[in-house]
Amino acid sequence: METLLWVAFLGALVIWAVMRHFTRDARIKRYLAQQPLYKVNTFPSAGPGRLQGRAIPFNKTISAPLSERPCVAWYVKIEEHSGGNRGSWRTVLELEENTTFFLDDGTGRALIDIGSVKMALDKDARFRSGTFDDATPQLEAFLNQYGRKSTGYFGFNKSMRYREGIIEPNEEVIASGIREPARDEADMVLASGEEPVHITDMVTEV
Repeated sequence: METLLWVAFLGALVIWAVMRHFTRDARIKRYLAQQPLYKVNTFPSAGPGRLQGRAIPFNKTISAPLSERPCVAWYVKIEEHSGGNRGSWRTVLELEENTTFFLDDGTGRALIDIGSVKMALDKDARFRSGTFDDATPQLEAFLNQYGRKSTGYFGFNKSMRYREGIIEPNEEVIASGIREPARDEADMVLASGEEPVHITDMVTEV
């Protein structure tokens, strides 16, 4: 019996590890880790590479929708649980927004081209609503904006969880892309090539 429990535990652990390996964030961080690291003042004119430095707003910040924190980029994932104790979570909303910003690494500034971007952000703001916890007005307003509600039939609360990640002004980030000519007070532009610009604030995991 004990052997069977260990086999089941190890099997579940392997499945969990495989699923994590293929998550959206894991793929983005793996791609970034494969790109050569340069400084702004040594970034080559040919071929992709990555930079690491502080995110500096270009001319404005935006507001994260759930926490209202000022940022240059945000990502939100909202999931709903169904099926009781043995049920599962399903994604009902997954959204992101960004604004133009500089990456400053001490040797110069790269303007990050946000035309085509993939982001892996640390989801450090987390909220829940459910049976005994109503969604806050902020959460409810965000859901309503996209045709969703935190309540179901007869007004009962759905079991929901909300996760938000942002890039704050002056936060350390890693970004990859190809070099384009300087403009808008930047020493270079980091733009998409065959791949979108990849960005993460989880710099210790790349």
